[in-house]
Amino acid sequence: MKKFKGQIWLGVLLVILGALLILKNFGIISIGVWGLLWRMWPLILVLIGLEMMVKDKTAREIISLIFVLIILTLVLVGVKRGYRFERRNFDLKDMENSMSGLLTDSFLIATKGDTVAQFQLKEKLDKVENVEIFGGKFRDLKIFISEGEPGIFEANLVILKSETPFYPDSLDFCASKSETAIILSVGDKRKLWENKNLQWKDYKKGWNGELWVKVPSGVSLSLFNVNGNLEIRDLTLKNLDLDLTNGSIYLTGLRVNEVGGGSTNGSLHTESTKGIKFDLETTNGNIYAKDFTADEDLSLKSTNGSLSVENLRGMKILLETTNGPIRIDGLKGKKIHLESVNGGITMENVSDFEKLTAKTINGGIRAKVDAKWLKGRAELSTNIGSISLANSESVEIPISVEDGKVIGHGHFSLVPASKANIILSVGMGSVHLE
Repeated sequence: MKKFKGQIWLGVLLVILGALLILKNFGIISIGVWGLLWRMWPLILVLIGLEMMVKDKTAREIISLIFVLIILTLVLVGVKRGYRFERRNFDLKDMENSMSGLLTDSFLIATKGDTVAQFQLKEKLDKVENVEIFGGKFRDLKIFISEGEPGIFEANLVILKSETPFYPDSLDFCASKSETAIILSVGDKRKLWENKNLQWKDYKKGWNGELWVKVPSGVSLSLFNVNGNLEIRDLTLKNLDLDLTNGSIYLTGLRVNEVGGGSTNGSLHTESTKGIKFDLETTNGNIYAKDFTADEDLSLKSTNGSLSVENLRGMKILLETTNGPIRIDGLKGKKIHLESVNGGITMENVSDFEKLTAKTINGGIRAKVDAKWLKGRAELSTNIGSISLANSESVEIPISVEDGKVIGHGHFSLVPASKANIILSVGMGSVHLE
């Protein structure tokens, strides 16, 4: 029976595909090689056409051999570019020890479990003073930043399992350097998450990832991250600029001169943080600050969220919320301004102020006062709501009530405004003294 011309070629193709499937099942190659080969599929049509045109059997066998060599070359290129590495379990705790050598290109490690792939970068900074990180186009990208070796920048990107297939050649993960800055970009080139036609049912589209970064002490850090949380721990910085969307910010053990920015659709948590100036805000998220110290100005603003502070210190302090309450347990500052719209203010252990202003719209004010309030002057006002003051000490505190019915007496004395340490004003409500 006469054999058709493509029989040799078809046999070679089946052998190669079978071998590749075996290598993939054993985890020796990853999906990245398949993507590389898929790009070259038109070459198959070219080879079939050549074989049909060539009648000589020896020539057709040579063409088949060339095809095999091309496939093998593509696989080797894929390995060299980082589309295949050793198969192993991946432990995030061992991530710090998994880097070796200074790398000019990122590479991939195929792994098991919830980790799909890992990419790593490690670069010398020399005289670099600024580090900028752009993280976007991910459904969820969590970023963890800590202190690294002097003069070294490290970035470790972990892709986690999601319902959207991962294609390494669509990943944007690279670092560029200038004389004074290094810029790290992370994202999905296909821009799945930026599709304006996404419906709620498409929420699970896009990649999940974790980005672990180490920067040297003393640099300025700017970070722009879309759809993910940010955590910075035990790091000394010159300045910090934050701009997050759909993610929360966690700052712990931070030493920095100035901090600005915030998060949209996310909360702010900061603890054991010190600096000179802070200007942070959130939209659709709460703020919680504990053991927070600013040598000069400190501003915290929350829209559609609460604001809670413990042991907060600063020269000039501004705490402001819209559609959320303010809760204070430990606050020291020369000039303090508190303002809440559609939320109340609760104060305890407030001291060392020269001037304290607390104002609410559609919310009450509750404060525990003591003899330390005699050192400054406080003005508390609300248009709709009550003001309650509790003085547990025996020393009477002079107050003045400009508007509102007074209920109770406690350890307070009513005096003219010019002689009062606390001036109270209530639009629709009453003043309660305990």
